[in-house]
Amino acid sequence: MSQLMFGKITPGQFRELRSILNNSSDKELESTMRRLWEDPLTPLPVPEERNQRIVEVLERHIHVKSHNLRWLKIAAVIILPLLLTWGPYLYFSPDKISVPDMIVMAESGQKTHLILPDGSKVWLNSGSFLSYPSDFGTKTRTVRLAGEGYFEVTKDHTKLFSVETEGVNIQVHGTKFNVAAHPHAPETNISLIEGSISVEDKEQNRLAMLIPNQTFKVNTGNLQFEIIEEDTQLTALWSENKCRVENATAEEVFKRMGYWYGLNIHLENNNTDYRYGFTIKEESFREFLELMNELTPLEYSINGEEVTIRYK
Repeated sequence: MSQLMFGKITPGQFRELRSILNNSSDKELESTMRRLWEDPLTPLPVPEERNQRIVEVLERHIHVKSHNLRWLKIAAVIILPLLLTWGPYLYFSPDKISVPDMIVMAESGQKTHLILPDGSKVWLNSGSFLSYPSDFGTKTRTVRLAGEGYFEVTKDHTKLFSVETEGVNIQVHGTKFNVAAHPHAPETNISLIEGSISVEDKEQNRLAMLIPNQTFKVNTGNLQFEIIEEDTQLTALWSENKCRVENATAEEVFKRMGYWYGLNIHLENNNTDYRYGFTIKEESFREFLELMNELTPLEYSINGEEVTIRYK
């Protein structure tokens, strides 16, 4: 997963890997993990007591609300090869265990809530990733975001909280804000709800200082930006499982809904005259489509994650 965070593999390649693992039986996963653990290329075997120490370290750092045990098995398959490369170090340094960056993912169509070691809270939207170092909070508080996240940061005037994205970095003390920084997207949006934050380029040059109810929109290619005044609380409604759309075209609506539900939506015979405004909460995708059909007649077909919408 760290390969995805830093651009070594694409989100599509990761989804393909995840699909392969999801379609594997528990027996196949167990067999895979056993082969990885017993890989003869490992310089030295890791004693059982060291293995338990690794598990304890991981458990101390992961604070994710999750009920998907199968995904935990998949995570284990991905993490184990990394752990196995530390054989000699773990064998000779039993009291100095180091682990790689913690990486948390919100699967497509899902949302994830986690609590960082310093007590800061983070919500991740569909298909988003967050990583942070295993020693987070000891000297610095830096996280890396790919996708969309809502943050409620614990105040600590001795340690600045930083969010790194593909285009810009955000410096924080204690505040609430939303960041939409999808990989390869042309624009990053940062919306401040409470407190104050500053936005910097990768050379630590300050671009702007935000106050509440301001959104910073920046082109990730040339760093041209604008600051707009708006009700920024609306940008974080998704963290409460609410999706709000205002004066949006059909194309904008279905692009947003594809992201919300984790689907690939194809729009045909689009009528550009239609504009929509609504808020959805717990409605299923089919319920949403029926509501849309009442407003503007349409036909649809659903084949797994592929959806085709056609206006009548």
